[in-house]
Amino acid sequence: MKRKALLFWTCSLLGAALVLFFLSPALYRLGAFRFAVRVLPGLGRTRIELPPVGAVEARTHLTPLDVVLTLRSVDPDQLQRLLGSPGARQAALATLREGGRRIAAHFLLRTLLLAAAGGAWGASWVRRSWPDRGKGAVLSAAVWVLVATGAAATFNVQAFQNPSYSGILKGAPWMLGLAQTAWERLDKLGADVRFLTQNLRQALDRANAAAPLERLQDDIKVLHVSDLHNNPLGLSFIAQIKADFGPDFIVDTGDLTDFGTPLEEGLLARLPALKVPYYVALGNHDSPVIAQEVRTLSGVHLLEGWQAVRGLTLAGRADPTSLSADIKPAGEEAVLAQVTDLSALIQEKGQAPFILAVHDPRVGENFAGVVPVILMGHTHQARVEVKGGSVLVNAGTTGGAGVRGVQSEKEVPLTAALLYVHAQGAAPQLDAVDIIRLYPRAGRFELARTTVGATLRQ
Repeated sequence: MKRKALLFWTCSLLGAALVLFFLSPALYRLGAFRFAVRVLPGLGRTRIELPPVGAVEARTHLTPLDVVLTLRSVDPDQLQRLLGSPGARQAALATLREGGRRIAAHFLLRTLLLAAAGGAWGASWVRRSWPDRGKGAVLSAAVWVLVATGAAATFNVQAFQNPSYSGILKGAPWMLGLAQTAWERLDKLGADVRFLTQNLRQALDRANAAAPLERLQDDIKVLHVSDLHNNPLGLSFIAQIKADFGPDFIVDTGDLTDFGTPLEEGLLARLPALKVPYYVALGNHDSPVIAQEVRTLSGVHLLEGWQAVRGLTLAGRADPTSLSADIKPAGEEAVLAQVTDLSALIQEKGQAPFILAVHDPRVGENFAGVVPVILMGHTHQARVEVKGGSVLVNAGTTGGAGVRGVQSEKEVPLTAALLYVHAQGAAPQLDAVDIIRLYPRAGRFELARTTVGATLRQ
């Protein structure tokens, strides 16, 4: 008799566990985030999954239950409104607290009903009467209440001060301190960026007076930016340069983001507001998620081959690493493969483009002496070099190396390059390149002009 009773209770609890395992996942929206919650048998851990870059988890409670939260999507417009408002940090925390309690209550009620249904189902494996199914439901619901209450009573959010990471996020512990420091600095630095960049026009006038080139005013202006690394200050910098200098189009040589996650799409949503054609060759810190988002943006174009822009030919490719969630720089084989691919593209077209845009200088430098103007990024070092009759331009890091640069003791400048192209002759010619460096913390900027003169022609 005892054996039959034990079998009955075991089947009831097993049925409840199976139903909870397969049917507990539920979708919720909290602020700008949409995520799934589910429970699993486990060791009292809470796991936060951030596809495609990995997960963070910690031992947060004592009951044999794991709670798993998986980020599904981010509303960039709502995130931008939240982070762009006064007191953004406090508002975000308040939203998380209030919404979190509501979601927890709903999820607990949902799983309680699932546990009861699963218990009744499990009981029916050995006893088919409705009273026995009811007993199985009551038992399973009671056990679930004990487990869930125990988890809630012993839950320690401070456990996430010492979490474990998987995937790309293994490199994330240092990011937590950086993010906190950066958030505190961004508001002040944003005001400094706006103030300093408003004086760029005066610097340009001084540069023109020192090295006059009368035809520059009729030249096509190409703004070259790179390595934003999800820094909103970098986008403000670009917007002010656009307002002051009026570039005809912008070429971005990649690393729009730090990890290539949906969480970082908020900055991308602001690119169409620049209202100037924007061409992107993705970098190793970008990903297929970012590529998909860029394709949805009005006026923003992925460089995936050959383009004709304002009478200039522009070619480019995404960094090989951007085709995956890996943020490590491309290996030598991948670099060689991209060089081969671009060489084949040029051979197919029968001529070199006027501008080649790639993220990695190891790729771009192979085309010195072939392509007149080569735009690159990755190194965070802005420079202009004439090599083999080609002009190689590295825009450095328009985002000041992102959150790392904001936190760094030694200030990393926000940098960009403005190219002046004379396109009224038989073939386009690069006249000059301005490298702009902005130091928001130091309260200064630099503008250095390189007069190029004759370059390789198409």
